[in-house]
Amino acid sequence: MDTFSSWGPYLILGMFFTPFGALKLYGFCRGYEGGPGKGPWERLRAGSCAEEHSAIAPRWRLPFFLALDVYFLAMGLFCLFRAYHAVNPS
Repeated sequence: MDTFSSWGPYLILGMFFTPFGALKLYGFCRGYEGGPGKGPWERLRAGSCAEEHSAIAPRWRLPFFLALDVYFLAMGLFCLFRAYHAVNPS
């Protein structure tokens, strides 16, 4: 088993980004939009920014936020995978 410094950061990042990415992807699929004036929970689960507050062109807004949400989820799962294989090499 490796030291904590080889698998700990991956575990911490994975434990944060996996549920964060899943929550963002859930909000994107359900159509939740964030922006100023919304509560912390609404901003956290928002899959995209409201159109009037977004600086991204309307044509690229939904693909951008979808890619960002999937990236958060994939990064979290990758970090958990790395942490698991650092602890259990085989």
